[in-house]
Amino acid sequence: MNGVPWWFFERLPFGAGKLRLESLDPGGALSRAMPASRGVGCVVHFAASTPEPGLVSHAMGRRLILGEPGGANGERTRAIADACERAGFEVLRSTSIEKEFWVKLLGNVSFNPVSALTLASSDRLVADPLVKGYMVAVMREVLEIGRAVGVDADIDPEARIDMARALGRFKTSMLQDLEAGRPLEIDGLLSGTLEIAREAGVAVDVSDESFRLKKSFETAEKLGASYAVLVGENEVSAQAFTVKNLKTGEQTKVPRAALAEYLNK
Repeated sequence: MNGVPWWFFERLPFGAGKLRLESLDPGGALSRAMPASRGVGCVVHFAASTPEPGLVSHAMGRRLILGEPGGANGERTRAIADACERAGFEVLRSTSIEKEFWVKLLGNVSFNPVSALTLASSDRLVADPLVKGYMVAVMREVLEIGRAVGVDADIDPEARIDMARALGRFKTSMLQDLEAGRPLEIDGLLSGTLEIAREAGVAVDVSDESFRLKKSFETAEKLGASYAVLVGENEVSAQAFTVKNLKTGEQTKVPRAALAEYLNK
């Protein structure tokens, strides 16, 4: 899965096992129906897509990380792991699945929203120094949030980017959902992470900015808008704005004096 599961804190010291994330489990319905004692977590590290209903196309990678909340892996985890290995997957049995979720989250919170905003595949994101720098800044914030709740991913952002680079060229799940017209994983990836930051008293700027920007685009699309105009310090200084076509995803630099004409053409 992407993001953190609803049971993430049930076996962690932070929150004494009572912390529930409202953004992921409103009203506690999931926790009541599927408590942590019945769960086996799985972190997926491979690239795949669904080109059509009922068909999954596997591109690269075979790694699955399995573990039960709190690390007390039992017979069911061993049985699932054995079955996955027989199917050809590379399986790691983890005694700290929460840490493995957080390592994956570093990539989820950075790559996914940026790819959906830019419509760019992973290789293009890491090849652009400015974009890569932004994603590294997001990862550093997420690392700080994890450490504040007792989950240290213990990985350098550059090494986390290398993990994504090793999968080759791929489209993130959020970009695939965007192109297919499916709902985006905003709550699972961004809302949940920001809620954890608030619970831990960690101030975040970059991650929150990514969340607000993606929500703004989502709102504009729901309203039927054709364009979104990005106005930041650089744009004001250069007197040229970035205009994003919400239908095609194309972004164009437009001088301020020509903006009205461009939007009305």
